Formats: sequence, C-alpha cells, structure tokens
Amino acid sequence: MNQLQFPISKTAVAFLAGIVLGFFCVIPLLFLVPASLLLCWFSVGKFRSTFDTGGTFRSLAVYLLALFCGAICTDLYNRNQVSNFQFNKPEHVLIKPFERLRNGSNNRRFYAQVYRTKEKTYLGKAVVYVSEADTAVAIGRIVQAYGRFSKLQPPRNPGAFDYKAYLNRKGISAQIYLNRCAYTTARSTDWSIRTVAESWRTVAEQNLARSQLSADVQAMLMALVLGQQQGMSETITEEYRVAGAVHILSVSGLHIGILVLCMYAFLNKLPNTPVWRFGKLLTLLLILWLFAFLAGFGPSVVRSVFMVSFALIGKFINRKTNSIHTLVASAVILLAIHPVYLFDVGFQLSYLSLLSILILQPRFSSLFASRFRIVNYFRDLMSVSLAAQLGTAPLTVLYFHQFSFLFLISNLILIPVLGIVMIAATIAVLISLFTVIPDFFANIVSFLIDSMNSCVAFLSDFRQLVFENVSFSGWQCLLTYFLLVVLILYISSRHYKYLYAIGVVLLCFQVGILTERIRLSDTHTLTVLYQRSEPILIEQKNDVATIFTAKRSSIESVLNDYVRQAKVRDWSFALSKHYFRVNGKQLVYVDTNFVDESLRNAHIFILNKAARINVQRLIEQYQPECVVACADVPLYLERMWKESCSANRIRFYSVREYGAITIK
Repeated sequence: MNQLQFPISKTAVAFLAGIVLGFFCVIPLLFLVPASLLLCWFSVGKFRSTFDTGGTFRSLAVYLLALFCGAICTDLYNRNQVSNFQFNKPEHVLIKPFERLRNGSNNRRFYAQVYRTKEKTYLGKAVVYVSEADTAVAIGRIVQAYGRFSKLQPPRNPGAFDYKAYLNRKGISAQIYLNRCAYTTARSTDWSIRTVAESWRTVAEQNLARSQLSADVQAMLMALVLGQQQGMSETITEEYRVAGAVHILSVSGLHIGILVLCMYAFLNKLPNTPVWRFGKLLTLLLILWLFAFLAGFGPSVVRSVFMVSFALIGKFINRKTNSIHTLVASAVILLAIHPVYLFDVGFQLSYLSLLSILILQPRFSSLFASRFRIVNYFRDLMSVSLAAQLGTAPLTVLYFHQFSFLFLISNLILIPVLGIVMIAATIAVLISLFTVIPDFFANIVSFLIDSMNSCVAFLSDFRQLVFENVSFSGWQCLLTYFLLVVLILYISSRHYKYLYAIGVVLLCFQVGILTERIRLSDTHTLTVLYQRSEPILIEQKNDVATIFTAKRSSIESVLNDYVRQAKVRDWSFALSKHYFRVNGKQLVYVDTNFVDESLRNAHIFILNKAARINVQRLIEQYQPECVVACADVPLYLERMWKESCSANRIRFYSVREYGAITIK
C-alpha cells in the first residue's frame, strides 16, 4: 500500500481530478495554458524560496499542473466531438461505418461517421440501423443516403439504462434507420486499420461458419479471441453473468496474460544474449499488437496490451518496474488520448481489478502456505479471484445492480481450464484466417467450449447465491471504496487514526440511510410508466407501492427498475382503479367512454387507448389542469387530444413521446 504514496500515484490522482473537472466545468484554455506553463516553470525550474525549504509549494505546483493538464486534455477532446446534425429535415449524406455492434432483434447496428455530401462537411458520429437481411453495409464501405436523422432518446422509465448518455460519452449524438430511407452502397472503400481488421475478421467468420462448429461455439471463439460478442446468445451470456464469470467473455488482461505466458514458454527456449533478448521483445510486442489489431483495438484490449508492453520494455532494459506504477502510467497515457475512457465501465472495472490484485493478493496469499505446490496454486488462484472481486464489487453493484457469490467457485473451476481453451481457440481462429478448420481439431475445440459452457450452466442454476436488483447509489459506492482503503491502511499500519476514519465512514453511511428514510417517509406519488402493450400505474406511499395493471407478464424488468430507483421496500398488484388523490390533487384514470359527474373536481385526466371519448367536450365541461395520454394510445387519437388541449391552453403530456411521468 506504500506504493500509492509515491509522487506518480498522487500526480495521477490529480490528473484524473482534472479530467472530471474538465467534463463538468467550463474552464477556458486562455487560462489553463498560461497557468500550466507558469506551474511547469515553478515545479521543474531552479526557483527557490525561503519559505519553501521542504518543497511543499513545489509539490503543490506539480499537483496543480497535473490537474490543469487533465482539464486541457478534456477540453481538446471535447473540441473534436463535433455534432452538426439537423434533425428537422432530410439531407444527402455519406455514412462511413467504423464499428459493428451487437445485432438487434430485426436489424444490424453500426457506429458511423457522417459527412454532408455536397460540402463534405463532417456532421459527427451516429448509430446506423440496417435491416438484418441487408449485408451490403459493412465497416469500411461508404454509404450514400438520403434520410432524416433523429435524436437519441433518453430512458423512458425511472431507473432504466440511460443509453443516450452512454452514447454521448462516446461522442455519438444521432441515429438513422437506413431501411426507412433511400441509400446506396458506393464501390469505393474507406481503407483504414479498422477496415483491414474487419476484413480479416469477416474471413475468419466465414471459415468458422463452414467448419463443423455450432453457432454457439463460433460465437464463443469470436468473443474469446477477437473480442467480438455480436453473435453471443442471450442465454449463454446470462448464464455467465449469473455464475460471476462474465469477464471471461470479454478480451481483457486475463486473456492477454494467458497469451503472454504461452509465448514465454516457447521463447524462453531461445538463447538469452542481448541480441536474442531484443528479438524476443520485438516478437512479443508484435504479436501482442497484432492481437489488438485483430480484436479491432477495443478499449479493453488496448489498455491490457498497453500495460503489458510497458512491463515487457521495463524488463528488457533491466529496470525494476513497479507493477502499480506501470498500471498507473498506462492509465494516464490512455486517458490523455481519450479522457472519456474514465467514464467507461469496462475501463473502471479493468483497472480497479488489476489494482486490487496487485495490492491485496500478496496479503491474502501470505495468510496460508503449504509445502504442496498444487495447494499453493489453488491458494493463489483463490486469492487473485477474491482480490479482484473485492476491488470491483461496489462498482459491479452500482452499474449492474447485482452481485454473484458464485464467482469464487466459477473462477476456481474455469480459470485453469481457460488456459487450455484459449490456446485451442487462438489456434482455431488463426487457422480460420486462411482456411477451414480441420474436422478433428474442430471436434476438440467444440468439446472444450461445450464443456466450459455446460459447467457454467450448472453453476448458474444456483441463483439463490446471486443478489439481484440491489439498490446502490453513487454516494454509497464512494463511501464503500473509502472504507475499503481505510481498512487496508489500518491492517497495514495498525495506527489508531484509521480507526477514527472507519468510524467517520460508518457514521456517514448511517446519516445517508437515515436521510433517505426521512425523505421516503413523506412520499406520495403516482407514476404512469411507459408500456406500449398495457398501461402500468404505480401509486407509492412512503416505501410501499401498489401496481395497477391488467397484464403482469413480461413487465418484470420495468418494475425492477422502478422499485430499485424509488427505493421501494414492498409492493403488491391490484386491479386498476379510476380515482386517485395525491397530495391534494384529484387524478382520474379513464379507460372507458363513461364519464362520471365526480370528474368535475379532477385536476388531471389519465387516458388510455380504451378511452373512446370526446376530449374536447371533456375539457370544456371539467377544465382539468393536465391531460396525460398513456403509451398505448393510437397516434391519431393522441394527435386529436393534443390539438384539443392546445386550443384550450391545457397542458398535454404524451407518455409515448416523453416517457414515464411522476405526479407528486
């Protein structure tokens, strides 16, 4: 833990703070650049001061310089994220897909760069949707289209995943459906590194499809070796998620480490002279970056290869490299190029898992030792798994709202097997780059992958060891990490001051939980959820909710999001009722053409598709404050109701257009 006290770690923390500051605060470059130059002169120049004998002010200047450098990198990155889309009218554009995504139910999806045809003006990045049967659109192929771009939609229901914010962090601000507009595929190809890599992956996919491999095995090969998860079935992905082994499906440091160990076992047979050592280094670096090239230079692959390359170069020049410093240096360089990586879930989980392994694994391993090598092997394996999960557990619960206690068993079983599977999978993919995989080897690969999948499927049956739909907020995640750091410091030093810090953190936890309970104790709301098939109304009093809906199937995901977001402790289903009273407001849910006289005092009308009524007459007779149309209302009815409300200057809210509404 003392390694984190070195200046490089503190400077990196200041750099990360600068990136966060640059994203959430507007700081002009006219201030940042001169201030950074002044701090640079102060920190590295020959300046001395009578009141800076201990170097305190110089250290402060270094940290401020790192802070300003992070803000400058963020500002430069944001300036390159152009968005000049016009969402109101169709136009002629050139679309250049550069990344393939997981296929939807009826379409294929790409990230693409978009240019205006006439002026060749760069408009920005967009998500492109293509019909599943259309194979003409691919990475590197230039598409000429005439269509209308639409805005990215925010989450429709409380607690749902914010896909719009996720894409905005990637610099993507629009979407277009090519199957709904006129487009042609140009013969010219936009050749780039991504295009060449995609062409190689396409050849591999075609040869794998012609081999004696099932669709699931083909998808596993592409995911394990090339990082392409587009073909993975939802069933297998869910089984790995429940078993706590979903990290195996993403190319990361684990896969890179296995690849390096295999290459080391072969290259160590060569002489150890300086010339041969340099040749081995070049060979390792070439193979690693070729692997990253074939994987499409995904963020997880690049950061893993980058860090391993740092360690290999340090070992070659006979410099005793500190693993934590290597990890920190690779993170800083990657963030200087792409500051937005800091908000990427994969980046956070990857670096936190590696950092916790480097810090905690030696301490866990020192708790037990045996004279049997096999026992020590499984001890080290268990300690690595435990350290990685301990370091990433708060983030996992925050982002994915679940935690699987099956991770220890699954990693003990799968990690030793994964080495053999990775070797066989890598050989199979290398063969598929040139020809069809021989039948005997295809059978071996199928047996290994099917056996691993069967083991994961067996473990996923123990769902009682998986905590799902956990409500965990950002402040709880930060306090948990602070508590973890303070505990490690106390165990390392046994200093009483860390006990005070532990007490303060626990007190903050109690205050935060008490504050939330006080806030919920006076809560009374009615929420109309976005659901196209059947309206869902949720009345919440304090932390208890009553769900009014006629259809209870296939709504579990929507309800789980709401329950987690609203901190609901208990809920129940009930038949729909027509009258609600929320904080002095009378709300009426109309689902028939019968209107009762008691509607005269209603403040808000909630109408669904069964409300075949004359809204104009309803408005003139009862004069409500607002009319809410559920998401199941046909579009022509919604337009008629909206025009009637607009003519009478009454607020109209469309759940179809704006998402769920909460009335307080």
